[in-house]
Amino acid sequence: MDRGRRGVPTLSQGEEVTIARELEPGTYALLCFVPAPDGRPHIAHGMVRTFDVGEGVAAELPDADAVISATDDSFEIPELEAGEQTLELRNDAGWD
Repeated sequence: MDRGRRGVPTLSQGEEVTIARELEPGTYALLCFVPAPDGRPHIAHGMVRTFDVGEGVAAELPDADAVISATDDSFEIPELEAGEQTLELRNDAGWD
């Protein structure tokens, strides 16, 4: 699995998302490429931060309410209802 291709969705002001993910020990970075009002990405204004994940006992991931799968050329998305849900995202494509 390629752990380098991860991210959070673009969020509007006041929105939030919770993501549960297994992380290997190491250094990670949060970067924002959304354009600022001046047209430059937020990262150009300093919106970048690194953080370290150390060794430890991993917490159990929550059970998913639904699974969204990325295939070779599409996404398989079950019918979803509004409200708080735990979604599992899977890369079921035959290529990396």
